[in-house]
Amino acid sequence: MLFRSGEVVVVVEGAAPVAADLATLVAEARALVAKGIRKREAAAIVARGTGIGAGDVYAALLDG
Repeated sequence: MLFRSGEVVVVVEGAAPVAADLATLVAEARALVAKGIRKREAAAIVARGTGIGAGDVYAALLDG
């Protein structure tokens, strides 16, 4: 019989969404766009884990 050692990952609790407002996320996305990142990608990056959708950030980014 062949046994292999490996890694085990135990998730005790997921991370809570980070509290953020749309205006703050749009400002962060604009900063990323100024560094050369596409608007859609910047919106996705800043929205991740906040509970606010990337599409909402993207739409606000286009409006402003």
